[in-house]
Amino acid sequence: MKKASVISVVMSLSTLCLGYCSADLSNDGIVNFEDLSLFAMQWLTPSEEPNSIAAVRSALGIGGGTATYVVAPYNTSEEMKNRADYVCDGTLADEVQINAAIIAAAESGGRMLGNVGAGGKVLLLAGSYNISAPIVMLSRVDLTGQGNLHTVGIGGKPDCGHGIYFQAKDRTNSDIGVDEKGQFRIANITIDISQTQSTPSWGIYLDTDGISTIYDCIFENIYVGGAKDGGMYVRAAWASHFYSCTFERVGDGPGLFEEATRNSVHVGTFCADNKGDGLILGGSKTTMNTGKNLAFYGCGFYRNGDAAHAGSGVVVASDLVQYVTFDGCWADDNYNSGFLVDRGSNITFNSCLAIRNNQEKVWGNAGFSLDGSRHVLKSCVSYENDGPSAETEDNFGSGYFILGGEITLSDCWSNLNHYGVSIGDSCSLLRCDVHFVGDDTQEFKHLLGAQYSIGRTYVDTYRNVTETSTDGIKAGITDTIPVTSFDGQPIAPRNLLVTGDASADGVVYVEGITADGKVLDQAYCAEQIVVGAGATVEGNIAWAKITKITRTTANGSIDVGWGDRIGLTNVIRRSSDVYKFVKNGTDTVVPTVDAVYGTVDCTPIPANAELVFFYKGL
Repeated sequence: MKKASVISVVMSLSTLCLGYCSADLSNDGIVNFEDLSLFAMQWLTPSEEPNSIAAVRSALGIGGGTATYVVAPYNTSEEMKNRADYVCDGTLADEVQINAAIIAAAESGGRMLGNVGAGGKVLLLAGSYNISAPIVMLSRVDLTGQGNLHTVGIGGKPDCGHGIYFQAKDRTNSDIGVDEKGQFRIANITIDISQTQSTPSWGIYLDTDGISTIYDCIFENIYVGGAKDGGMYVRAAWASHFYSCTFERVGDGPGLFEEATRNSVHVGTFCADNKGDGLILGGSKTTMNTGKNLAFYGCGFYRNGDAAHAGSGVVVASDLVQYVTFDGCWADDNYNSGFLVDRGSNITFNSCLAIRNNQEKVWGNAGFSLDGSRHVLKSCVSYENDGPSAETEDNFGSGYFILGGEITLSDCWSNLNHYGVSIGDSCSLLRCDVHFVGDDTQEFKHLLGAQYSIGRTYVDTYRNVTETSTDGIKAGITDTIPVTSFDGQPIAPRNLLVTGDASADGVVYVEGITADGKVLDQAYCAEQIVVGAGATVEGNIAWAKITKITRTTANGSIDVGWGDRIGLTNVIRRSSDVYKFVKNGTDTVVPTVDAVYGTVDCTPIPANAELVFFYKGL
C-alpha cells in the first residue's frame, strides 16, 4: 500500500511537471526522481531562495482565487523565464508582453463579459524593462514589481510617450463596451524614461474621457524620474492612496500634478530635484472640477525649480482647490517659495516646516506664501527663507507672505528670514500669532501701502462709554495722604485729567492697572502728572482701574477725572496698526493714535457711546 502511494505521487508529480514545462529539470537528458525532487522543492514547498518565483508568489499571497500572470525581464535567469507567463527580450518593445499580461489579468475577472469583475494580478519579476510605447493599465488590475522599487526598472526609449497610461471611460465610450473606472494598484516599480522626447511624456499619466471618474486607485513604493513633461499626472480621481512614492528629476514639468482630484491621501510622498514645481494641485472644468478633501502626511518637497522654469515646493494653483491638509510636511531649498497657495480656500498646514527656500532671491517668495481665503497655519516653522546672499531689499524673502483674506497663523515661528511676516493690502487677518526668535532682520513688511503690521488681530469693544469728566475719579484732594477710596472708575480704559485750583502745585502719582493689564505702582513706573495751577493737565496712560493717588504737596486742591483717550487692551507697534474705528455703529476715520501709550484720541465722546477698535498687536 505504501509503495502504491509513492508511485501514485510520482505519477502525479510527473503529470504536473510535464503540464507546465519541460520535465528534465536537472538538464541531464532524462526524466527521473532527481527531476521530480527539484520540482517538489521549487514548486510544492516554500522556497528559501528569495528571488524564486515560488517565494515571490508566496510573499504576495498569490495562489487560489485571483489569477496572476508573471512577466520576466530579459536580464533575469533562464529558470525564471521558463516559469514566467510572459517573457520580454529587452531590445524590442517590452510593453507588448506587459500589456498582454494586463489584458489577461483584466479578462480573468470577467471584463470581457460586460463588467470588470474581480480583476487579476500582474507580477513583474526583478530586472529591467525597455518600452517604446506606454504600458496601458486596465481597471482592477494589480501591477506589482517583485521586491522593492529599485529591483524592477522600466526605461523608455526615445519618443516612447508616457511610461504608464490609463484613461477612465464610461462603457458607452469604450471600445469593448465595458467601464474603465480604475480601482487598480501599481506598486514596487521604478519608472525612468527619456527626457528628450518630442511626444508628450509623463512617467504615469491618468486621464479621463471628460465624463468618467477614476476611482479607488493605490500607488505604493513607486519611483518616477526622468520624464520630459512631469513625473505623474492624475485628473478627476476619487479616493486615490499614495504610499512612499517619489517623483524626482523630471524634465520641464512638476513632480506630481493632481487636477480636480478628491478624497486622496498621501503618506510619505517625496518630490525632489524637478525643474518645475514639486507638487501642483489644480482644478478643471471636468465632471469633477473641484480638487477637494486632500490630505498629505509626512510629505517632503526638496530643491524643485530652476532659473528657466521657476518652481516651488507645493503650488495650489486654482480657486477650485478646497479643504486640503498638510500635516508634518516640509519644503526645503526650493527655487521660489516652499508652500505657495496662489489660490483656493480652506488650506490647512499643521506642524509644517519651510526652510531655505527663495533660492531665486526675489522679494515676494517665502516659506509660506498665502493667497486665497480661510487658510490656517498651526505650529508651523519658517526658517532662513531670505535667499542665498541677498544683497538688496528686492531680493529679500519672508517667512510668511500673506495676501489672502481671513488667514489664521496660530503658534507659528519665524527665524532668519529677512521679513518675518509680509502682509498685503488685500489681506484681512483673523489672527496672526507668530513667535519671532529675534534673528529676522525685520519682523514685518507693509505691502502696497498696507496699514498692517505683525502680531494678532484684535477687536476692542466698549459700550456705554461716558463723556469726559474732570472729577469723576476723585474731587477735592487737599493733602498728601494717599487716596485709595474713589468716587468712580472709568467704564473704559482712559487717560486721566488732573485739574488744580489757583494755588495747586506739585506732582500727582497714579497707581493702578493699565488698559493692557500691567500693574503700575510707585515701585514700578507709577504715572507722574505735574499739577498746573488753575489748569487741567492730561495724563498719557490709559487706566482700566485706579488703586491709589498720591500728591507730593498739600498746596491748594485738585480734582482727578478721565479724558477722551481710550486705551487698547494689547500692545501695538505703530499708530497705523489701528486700521478701523466704529463709533456708535458707524465706520469713522481712525483718529489720532499714540503707539507709545497705546491710546486712541476719541474726542469728543458722547454720552453712552459704543466704541469699537480693530487693530493688529503683539
